[in-house]
Amino acid sequence: MNRLKLGSILALLIGPFIIVMNFLEINEKKAVDREGIEATAIPVTKMERRGRKGSRTYKLEIEFPTKDAKSQTAEVEVSKELYDNIEARPVLKVKYLEKQPSKVIVIGEPFGKPELTYVGIGVLVLGLFGTWWHFIRK
Repeated sequence: MNRLKLGSILALLIGPFIIVMNFLEINEKKAVDREGIEATAIPVTKMERRGRKGSRTYKLEIEFPTKDAKSQTAEVEVSKELYDNIEARPVLKVKYLEKQPSKVIVIGEPFGKPELTYVGIGVLVLGLFGTWWHFIRK
């Protein structure tokens, strides 16, 4: 089997995987938004990670008090604007789940990345076309 056939089969499997994982992440963050407890968090550390092709991920390590008066730390992904302006606004509003305080969202930040859904759809379409081209077309 040549590389293009294998690539089309992999794209046929990876496309739906990307879509489903993005959907689950968005639903998890929406559940935290619905059922979460609001708290005030203080950023402790700023982290910027660079990808292979120049992409960047901005994360903050935050510390916030939980309902049972304990201090909890968590790492949250934030937008570039919030990452750049965190010194001017050193307090964040967050929501966390009472049963799992490590699941935290920053209020006002987007729940997910809608572009990942489009990437997943594109990979799926390429996989469908490649599979049709290599296996069904004849």
